[in-house]
Amino acid sequence: MRFIEIDGERYNVPYCYNCPCVDGGDDGWGACCRHPKAPLFDSCVDYFGNGVPDWCPLREVKE
Repeated sequence: MRFIEIDGERYNVPYCYNCPCVDGGDDGWGACCRHPKAPLFDSCVDYFGNGVPDWCPLREVKE
């Protein structure tokens, strides 16, 4: 699981779809990561699956 801090608030991100950086596209079609440090940002990286991919630029939760 990863997390992101926005305006001093911490948000846990167990799945990409829960991330505030994800553009949901048209009901899931064309969804992509809009984080400025995501690879291939200019062409949108599609990812749907369980968890968060290894290339995710968010910080990992230390438990």
